[in-house]
Order: sequence, then structure tokens, then C-alpha cells
Amino acid sequence: MISTTETKIVFLDSTILKASTSIYHKREQINTMESKKYQKAKKRVKKKKEFREHLQSFITVNLLMLGMGWMFGFFYAWQTVIFFWGIGLVFHYVDVYGIPGLGTDADWEKREMEKELRNMERVETDEEAVQEELEPDEFLDLDASPPVKEKKYNEDDLV
Repeated sequence: MISTTETKIVFLDSTILKASTSIYHKREQINTMESKKYQKAKKRVKKKKEFREHLQSFITVNLLMLGMGWMFGFFYAWQTVIFFWGIGLVFHYVDVYGIPGLGTDADWEKREMEKELRNMERVETDEEAVQEELEPDEFLDLDASPPVKEKKYNEDDLV
């Protein structure tokens, strides 16, 4: 026969077990989210590093080729190579960093939401400041206004 004390202990143990299991699952979710963020950040850093290496090789090789062309007299021969490689470099930049000033739609939407929230907070604080400045009897009370006694128009003239 199980006493009520033992029942309470078993119930308490199962509650603690459920709570600790729940905490464990929450930690797993947080670790997974942090891991995903870490992987995404690592991927972006890798892309930025690759772009920097691409830019360094573009500058180094083209300076070397232009120098050789200047020394040996075929300076203009490398303009086509520089032009098309430069176009590829611009596309690589846009792939890594996006178009300057535009960003992605998610980034733009997030910035706009933050801007709107700041504006709404500012408006709310401005309204609160105005209400604090005004005395309670300075507010317009429409219910307390006297009713219009005589009409200065004919009801038949209204459409």
C-alpha cells in the first residue's frame, strides 16, 4: 500500500523530471538556433574572405600585366581582360555584400519595422508630454458644450 507521502514524492519526482526534460529540450532548441546562426555567420565570413582574395588577385595580376605592357609596349592589350574581369568582380561583390543601399528584402523590412516602432514610440512620448503639460480643465469637453439653440439654416435646403 502506498501512502500519501510516497504518492506526493513520486508526483514531485515526475514533475521535476518533466521540468528538467523540458529545460533540456529548450536548451537543445537554443543550441540548434545558435548553431544555425553560427553556421550562417561562418558561411558569410567565408564568402567575404573569398571576395577579398578575388579582389587582391585582381589588383595584383592587373598591376603586373599593366606594368609589363607599359615596359614592353602593349599597354592597351589588357584593357579587355581588366574590363571583363572587373565585371565579374562587381558581380562577386553584389553576391557577397548585396547592392549598396538596398540590401535584401528581409533586411529592408526589418529596418523599416524598427524605424516605424521608433516613430511610434516618439509620437507616444510626445502625446504623453503634451498631456502632462496641459491642465485637466484645458481639454476640450464636447459633452459640456452648450447645445445649439437656434438653427441658422433651413432643413429643406439640405440635400
